[in-house]
Amino acid sequence: MDVNEDDQISFDEFMAARMGNREAFFEKRQAARYATNEFLFDKMDADEDGVISKIEFFEAARQHFSEADANADGKVVPFEFRLQRGIF
Repeated sequence: MDVNEDDQISFDEFMAARMGNREAFFEKRQAARYATNEFLFDKMDADEDGVISKIEFFEAARQHFSEADANADGKVVPFEFRLQRGIF
């Protein structure tokens, strides 16, 4: 994801990795994916400097894991993963 290897993920790098081949999606789905990924980037960019540092990236991953680990046992089983994602 960090294409230029500067130990930061820019918005463009993030979107390129998350969006993939943009031509493969219908316009409405594309717009929805873009908005979701823009939200995720903003959530991960804790200091709002326009890039995601390694610290911000790993902190977001830790938070995501904690949210998914419903019973706080240090493991995420498929049910917890689906529950966190809203997939029942």
